[in-house]
Amino acid sequence: MELEKQDQVFRWGDITENDFGSCAELGGKTFSIDRNIMFEWFRKRLAHNPWQNESNSMGIGLWRDNTLMGYRAMSRQPWWMEGRQGGISFAAQTVMSTELRGMGLGNELIRRSSMCGDFTGSTSAGVVSQKIYSKLGFHAIGADNHFYRSRVSFAGTMSKRFGVVGKMLAPAMEKISGLSGKYVSDGLRFQQLERCDERFDELWLRARKGYRSCLVRSSAYLNWRIFDHPTCPLYISGIFEDDGRGPLRAFAVWHVQAFDKHVKMAALRDLFSEVDDDTARKLLLATLFETWRKMRISWASLEVAHPSVTKLFDNMGFEQVPSKGGRYHISANKALDDGVKAEWFRSGLDGDYFDLSGSQYV
Repeated sequence: MELEKQDQVFRWGDITENDFGSCAELGGKTFSIDRNIMFEWFRKRLAHNPWQNESNSMGIGLWRDNTLMGYRAMSRQPWWMEGRQGGISFAAQTVMSTELRGMGLGNELIRRSSMCGDFTGSTSAGVVSQKIYSKLGFHAIGADNHFYRSRVSFAGTMSKRFGVVGKMLAPAMEKISGLSGKYVSDGLRFQQLERCDERFDELWLRARKGYRSCLVRSSAYLNWRIFDHPTCPLYISGIFEDDGRGPLRAFAVWHVQAFDKHVKMAALRDLFSEVDDDTARKLLLATLFETWRKMRISWASLEVAHPSVTKLFDNMGFEQVPSKGGRYHISANKALDDGVKAEWFRSGLDGDYFDLSGSQYV
């Protein structure tokens, strides 16, 4: 159907809080997720987002008569780019009714959503969708997703295969595989956290000059995302000087996903420090792996990407899991030079990460 004829049948418009119920209904059917969980995502990530009013819109909807047929939700985030603080609106959900697919309406939905802010972002779900973003003038970020993974423990998988005997053999397997490496602490201490204080702001102000483009990791943002309005259970751990009493050197955000009663995976959603502080980052990762091992977690998925982090993961022997189909795409009101695109800090805290609480998380 030509666009002129489509405009006579369909109506485009901004999503408001009054549309959350319809969005949750349509999105729930599309993703096979309970509509109440979907509704809570809209409430927490859009309605209770302190930065949302900096955006032109919460997202774009498509209606036929008075029925919502598609939408693209845009979640606002504070952002640091080239020495200045601003914001980016990330597409966290893109939904189109199955009966309307193949009509070009999804492409138009993406185009209209790119007007929700001076900078908007999304993640392509595959190579085919990358062509859509390229045609619409989006900038591709990075040459790969740069995700990594690593075995954490054999306890769960050995128990699943061999029962009690397998559980007893797991520690020996871990020693043979070299999973129990230690790093020098030098007065640094690992802590699990229940709140982010001013030491997070101090680290952010020290570290931000080393990054050309990244999420603002202030205590206000982290407390909102992790503790006050979480959309899936997240944990945060830090490395502090002076046996835990001094400044924050590095922190990590993670969650645990259970596949069955034996096999669990830890997903590293964020890893932040000054750009060259590998001492703190290595100790943080080593201690996290010890923590996860005690939790009988089988695998870790490391979902953070930056040249310094990628180099660290390589040096620590983690396995790269390449995906040229999963890429960031940014629409900008100005040109982005190659340096910004190559050094863009990507993490699972970014707004395009569609996280939901549910039975798959523990």
